[in-house]
Amino acid sequence: WLNTDSDWLPSAKQDYKYDSLGCDTLHCSYLWNVNSHDWINSSKEERTYDEANHLTSYRYSLWNTETHEWTPFLKTLFEFDSTGNLASYAEYMFSVIPGSWIGQIREEYQYNANNYRILLENFSWDFLLNDWNKNSKTDYTYLGDGREIEQEYSVWDENGNFWVPASKLVTTYSNDADTITQIDYYWKQAINQWMEINKYQ
Repeated sequence: WLNTDSDWLPSAKQDYKYDSLGCDTLHCSYLWNVNSHDWINSSKEERTYDEANHLTSYRYSLWNTETHEWTPFLKTLFEFDSTGNLASYAEYMFSVIPGSWIGQIREEYQYNANNYRILLENFSWDFLLNDWNKNSKTDYTYLGDGREIEQEYSVWDENGNFWVPASKLVTTYSNDADTITQIDYYWKQAINQWMEINKYQ
């Protein structure tokens, strides 16, 4: 509000675009330039979807007032399997120098026939190869009714190209399913054996 002119002063505005299914595909933000008395670009968000209406990509960009161009900032990519479960998630940040996307987070997922997640695999970014490297994974095991009984965490050995056990959590249930027992283990490499750490009941 401008007291001198007794009028409202514009500050910011948002524009949205949607696809035929009503999903948000473009969101642009603007700021008011008091000198030129016009709207200037500020940021934009772009989204894409697959045929099942799952979000497959998200991109966030900022407006460069010097070059008058959009500068990429962040992007996130999603992949889904044939049953609609999330199969992978990856996040990137844009580096102006050298002008490329740098991976931040990547996870891949696998599921059993009942759509319970049985594998979570994590990746780290290799700056030399400009690509993802295996980092760690967690395997999940379930009873027939879907109750989880084991989580096993492993780390990737880059030199030997194999998975090395690190820790696991084992859960057992009483007959009435009201009582559970959980035991934490760590992998003792010297004797190739699981060693109990804690027990919860």
